[in-house]
Amino acid sequence: MDEKRQKPGWRQVKFGDVVQLAKARSQDPLADGVASPAIQLATLPPELATILATLKGRASTEALRGGILRLCAWTPLTVEQLATFLEKDRHYLRNKHLRPMVRDGLLRFRYPESAKHPHQAYITAGAEDKNHG
Repeated sequence: MDEKRQKPGWRQVKFGDVVQLAKARSQDPLADGVASPAIQLATLPPELATILATLKGRASTEALRGGILRLCAWTPLTVEQLATFLEKDRHYLRNKHLRPMVRDGLLRFRYPESAKHPHQAYITAGAEDKNHG
């Protein structure tokens, strides 16, 4: 791209520079917002890993919701992350569990002002969001 067509204050960089910048910014993925399930699974406390193991397959509504509350008290989680952890369909989780739990005041949105926020996640009501100011 030639200098005349660039926006003021912008400069042309190589792709490798962008990758290095992204890696430098992302030293702590949890602090960057919402980390991937693989990263979070590696940092999952043992007691939560045990709970997840008991929720594989068919679980009662009470057990599943209890597990969701424990996970979301640990860290804010997106519906996709919860679906991965719990091995459940994200639409099923959202419609049958997450929305009713938000409605009943058990969970809250990380970004309540924007329901469709790109990093929207669920937090246990009353839990402190350590990753978001």
